[in-house]
Amino acid sequence: MSYPITLLVNISSGWEHSHVPAKQAERLAVVLDSLRHNTEGKLHRILVIDQPSPNWSGQRNCRAVARSYDAEYHVKPEPFTGPTAAGNFGMSLVDTEMVACIQDDVYFTKGAFDYMQYVVDSNDHVPWGMLGWSIIFANALIRAGHLFDKSDFYTQPHKLESFRLTEDYKVHIVEGGFTWGHPYFQKHSSGPAYILRKSIWEQVGGYHEALLAGDEDYGENCWWVAKKYCIQFPTPPVLHYEGACGWPDWLPPSSLSFQHGWRTRPHCPCEMKNRGTKSFERMAKVDWDSELLKLDFPLPGDCRDEQITLDRDLMASRTGALQDEKDKVIANLPAAASL
Repeated sequence: MSYPITLLVNISSGWEHSHVPAKQAERLAVVLDSLRHNTEGKLHRILVIDQPSPNWSGQRNCRAVARSYDAEYHVKPEPFTGPTAAGNFGMSLVDTEMVACIQDDVYFTKGAFDYMQYVVDSNDHVPWGMLGWSIIFANALIRAGHLFDKSDFYTQPHKLESFRLTEDYKVHIVEGGFTWGHPYFQKHSSGPAYILRKSIWEQVGGYHEALLAGDEDYGENCWWVAKKYCIQFPTPPVLHYEGACGWPDWLPPSSLSFQHGWRTRPHCPCEMKNRGTKSFERMAKVDWDSELLKLDFPLPGDCRDEQITLDRDLMASRTGALQDEKDKVIANLPAAASL
């Protein structure tokens, strides 16, 4: 069975940053162009959600870009209350169960979206609630020698188009716990690009709008409230500039109001430093081997290429990596946590 996936791209045309070498409309064009040219299958529906602001020219440019890629463009009604509020507004417009939440400063490499469509269609027998693409950050591409400077991400588009994940690169870009040979459980899936179920978003009352981003909040609610898995997959990678997402100078990511938001969540309230604890508790109780072996994750034939060599048989390829990952989860649990 094939499940339609709505793509939800959150942008903010009202606030640009001098350190980012591309305006919001340009960044949006990079995202949408990569999806169009590197996806073999049909894209169901693309929603572009902009933040309210007085920057009419920025909104006009973003609307024009969205239309040129057959995407719907919407501006969240006033007032500006942060990215999670825009995410909730966007989710209210979604008419499918499966939703791809995408930041505005990413690039989908060849087959990345096709791979995740295959995973969604082939794994309905697994109780998942959140799926993550493998993410490669621009700074990792610099360490690997693929980019000379972070600005190349937007000023040298052929660098993104020509990227292929080779063995030489892997030693430089494995970060944040990502592995390339098998799926594994994660407390929440990759923030720049992930799949969620709208029914779970509705069950937990949406993103908590006192937080800066919704991926960690949704991930913990997914594990603890919905009793579903968050799974990271060894996908063809999504390349991530990191740090381009717009918010006004008076509302930085380090704002104390966002830190306070973790204490006011309706589910799993905690101190900011303890976020994810409930996810770790659930993850430690799961039989990783038996559950992950249920997954069907080879690449579809029409998008298999040299980017990633996937293991066809997870059991045959496993060399203790899954147990190592689970050991890390247990090590992160507070001493008082009950297993």
